Amino acid sequence: KFQLFNALSNLRGRLNALRNRKPSAPELPALAADKKMRILVVEDNHDSAQSLRTLLELCGYSVTVAYSSREGLEAAQRTRPHVILCDIGLPDSDGYALAAALRSNPATARARLIAVTAYGGEQDKKRSREAGFQLHLVKPVKPENLLQELDEPAKGESGR
Repeated sequence: KFQLFNALSNLRGRLNALRNRKPSAPELPALAADKKMRILVVEDNHDSAQSLRTLLELCGYSVTVAYSSREGLEAAQRTRPHVILCDIGLPDSDGYALAAALRSNPATARARLIAVTAYGGEQDKKRSREAGFQLHLVKPVKPENLLQELDEPAKGESGR
């Protein structure tokens, strides 16, 4: 009986403390979610694609994901992204061919193309530039580096 009385008394005390406390200041959001940029992620690895989508959406970007070159081309025509993050090794084609198709289509030609790939040799970087990529990032890409690149204006040269 005595233990029950103490427990109820303790609970009443905590409830009163909660009712009588000053309201806390509202928290500021950790990340600004007011970006208007549309990003298309073309990546055949579903886990990588979803991780990238989550990161970018938490940072306020509008994100569409495609898992093949064909899906990427269709999504780009439908959503008109500002930036396309594209893997080079895709199941139905490759990122080079997709970049060339995107560049040749007036609806998608102005999108900023960024290769995000495990292909990191000098020949790979040269091929990505020739295909129309403005930037070549080699996996694994640090999230802070990718976000910094997205916040910067497009550059003419790639090679990272």
